[in-house]
Amino acid sequence: GGPARGEAADATPTDEGRASRGGLAGECDSRVCSWSKMRRHELGWAAGHRLTVVEAAVETLDSALAAERAGADRIELCVNLSEGGTTPGAGLIASVIGRTKLPVFVLIRPRAGDFVYSDGGFGAMIRDIEVAGRMDVAGIVAGALTADGRVDVVRPRYLGEGTAGRPWTCN
Repeated sequence: GGPARGEAADATPTDEGRASRGGLAGECDSRVCSWSKMRRHELGWAAGHRLTVVEAAVETLDSALAAERAGADRIELCVNLSEGGTTPGAGLIASVIGRTKLPVFVLIRPRAGDFVYSDGGFGAMIRDIEVAGRMDVAGIVAGALTADGRVDVVRPRYLGEGTAGRPWTCN
């Protein structure tokens, strides 16, 4: 029963939450690098203007379901939010994707602390993106800094290549 993932249902709490913000959320925000998966989940435009996407950062299935009921437009799934968030396990990813209709973006961050990663940490990020991609996530959230604290614009390109066309939000 019920609508397929990404399809609208009549008078659901999610629809009511979106209506209270003036319509469906936009298909992009300033941090998203690609849009194809967002289109699949029917996020669009209103009167020719982009609208804000309300993203809920959650670390449990119950929190994801609560965010959906409250009208969130998408989920950023992670664990260890109290430490800034790290990559969730495959079981949690599968549970959230299977139980919500919202697009699920997965945080790819191998450890808490700074965003300066060793080659080993960066390799783990690439493997985590491959795993998440096989699970049909809507998008990836990831980023890195250089040793001097600047945004690393070189190595994350390899992360983007592993997303298989999914949106990539720079974190």
